[in-house]
This record gives sequence, C-alpha cells and structure tokens, in this order.
Amino acid sequence: MRPQTIQIFLPPGDLRGMRVAEITTRIVRVIEVPRSQLADFLKMPEAQQVGVYFLIGESICKGSSANGVGEYTTEGFVVLKDSKGRIENVASIQGTSNVQIREALVKDGVMAPQDGLYVFTRSHLFPSPSQAAMALMGRSANGWVEWKAANGKTLDELKRQTVAAVG
Repeated sequence: MRPQTIQIFLPPGDLRGMRVAEITTRIVRVIEVPRSQLADFLKMPEAQQVGVYFLIGESICKGSSANGVGEYTTEGFVVLKDSKGRIENVASIQGTSNVQIREALVKDGVMAPQDGLYVFTRSHLFPSPSQAAMALMGRSANGWVEWKAANGKTLDELKRQTVAAVG
C-alpha cells in the first residue's frame, strides 16, 4: 500500500450537500447525494454514467411495545442505541432460532431489560432488516415492511422501489 490523496469537491459549496470524492491518481469517484438533492443530481452529466448506487438513511420500527431507530447499510441493518423493544416473545417463535438470537443479545449486553422493555445499550448490526425487526418485536417480522421513515414510507419503498424507479 502506498499513500493516496483524496480530493473532495462540493458542487453546491455546502458541507452538508452533495460531495464528489476522487482518488487523484485513479478514475475512482464517489458521489454522495443527500436524498433532498437527488433531483439536482439526476440533472448532472455524472448521473448518466455507469455506477453503483446506494440509498442510505434512517428508518423507524414501531410495534406492540417496540420503538426502534435504525439505519440500512451495505453490511446489513443497524439498530441504534436506546431503541426499545418488547421483552416477551410471541408463542409462534418459541423454540426457534429467533428466541436464541434474542437471548444471545441479552447475554452479550446488547439488549438490557429496563422499565418492562428491552433497551439497546449500544448500536448493533444485524444481517437483515427482518432480523433487526424480530429482535425488537419478539416475533417474526418482515423488516422491509416493519421499518418505516417518519413520513410512513416503508424501507422497501425507500430502498428497493426507489432504486428500481430511478434505474
């Protein structure tokens, strides 16, 4: 490995806006676009180039005695610290690996009982949105539907359907 220089360009001139990062000695380019500026990005010539696109953002998962906040990432789904989940497991998951997953989270100190709920003591990465929702809700769950943004859109609408529509 040798030292590399990364150049970051701010098209709108705002640190919180769109950012273009390039390794100066390569043709590698990363363009970070806030969702609010997606329409502006699509007008740029860079939007017509071949690339890999990721939509990343926060979602909310609410249910019976559950109120969690998480983030979909390329590695999986992260449930953020202080998210709250139901302590009880529903009867349909008794004796399944889902119960074992929840028990391991408690044993490892990721979830701790507090005021009749499980509270995430630290952020935790799950391999899927569904497993993250199950850990919070104590039942089988389709995380693509259970996780919702503040505007009510599901993770499926925000990530999978939006990508298909843009593509």
